Amino acid sequence: MKTPGPLRPLVVVVVIFLLCVVLLYTQLFVADFDLNPAHACPPPIDFFGWRIGCVALKKVPAPDSKLSDSGGSGVKMTSDGRTVASDRNCVLQVWDVSKQSIIFFKPLNDIMSCNDSNQLVVAKALSNNGSAIAIAVGTFGFREVSIHIWRMTDGTLVRIIRTGTSRIGSMTFSDDGTRLAFVGTSVTTDFAFVGYSVNVLRVSDGSSLFSLNAAGDDFHNTGVAFSPDGSTLAISRPSGIQLWRLEDSSPVWKNTEPPSPLHTIAFSRDGSYLVGQSDQGLIRIWDSLTGRLIRSILPKEEYVHRYSHSFAVSYDSSLIVTCLSRGNPFNYALPGRVHVYRITDGALVQKFYGDSFCEKVGISEDGKFVFVALLGGNEVSVWAMR
Repeated sequence: MKTPGPLRPLVVVVVIFLLCVVLLYTQLFVADFDLNPAHACPPPIDFFGWRIGCVALKKVPAPDSKLSDSGGSGVKMTSDGRTVASDRNCVLQVWDVSKQSIIFFKPLNDIMSCNDSNQLVVAKALSNNGSAIAIAVGTFGFREVSIHIWRMTDGTLVRIIRTGTSRIGSMTFSDDGTRLAFVGTSVTTDFAFVGYSVNVLRVSDGSSLFSLNAAGDDFHNTGVAFSPDGSTLAISRPSGIQLWRLEDSSPVWKNTEPPSPLHTIAFSRDGSYLVGQSDQGLIRIWDSLTGRLIRSILPKEEYVHRYSHSFAVSYDSSLIVTCLSRGNPFNYALPGRVHVYRITDGALVQKFYGDSFCEKVGISEDGKFVFVALLGGNEVSVWAMR
């Protein structure tokens, strides 16, 4: 059907107007961030039902609505974005993002009192090879925290570990799922910390491989990460970061400059870099062999208060993907921002603007796609790298 002659000029004017709106919106937004337009993807706006601006390539909903219910200890995602785990509604579930199918399903009412608000899942860990998942179940009281480990291929409960502690902080698997590290502490009846410990266990038999006791109250600011081959463990504390050899529990190196509490630490896939990020988004990169600080990256944003939840290192160890959220971490209505940095020079490569609070990020093995798990794990946004 052809457009009537008298209406053609009006159609042309409308099209030109829409193009001008998009161009002006993009340029103003990018200029506000002082970025190259090629690096930025401004948040979309609705214009009479039209979606204007960059949008996610695809939004993948969780295959089960239970994942969107309240409760739970947050979301876990493998670094390649393939799998997402959540314990919403007292059900532990892991789903495959690409296939949109549940690959692990475990109601938790047989290991904890789901109706007891004082009992909860305090930590989760998901192995990068998808072989194992673990949760730590604790209470607001002073009872011992227990760790439950399952094999994801067939849902078999592998082991229950009595930790001897009443609090669990950071917890992570080695890449192959054969070793588990966690930070534990106990509190007195007046809620004072009595020091903390870093522990590494064999998943197969629950035996101890490594244990480090520390004084003070840095429990919540202590992170752990395995090297890709699982032979060494990095421990970050506000006083510095240290690498330990697990075979003989000997220190490899320690770096105390500059001291800063890190929210998360992780090795690059090739083991050459150790990367850490603080709650405020500050990224630090160390040479994993020598402990030398290579680079610090502080995301430049228009807002002062940042909160970082997650980062991931690309498979070829060339990029770092991180998600930031504006303002108070408890104000989930604020949108998240995803930044991609080049490790060699710290340059901002690409920037995405989400429409929801981002919890975890991952990057595909080929480096072509970025995965963002949104609040609650009920949806994953997939973005294409340029």
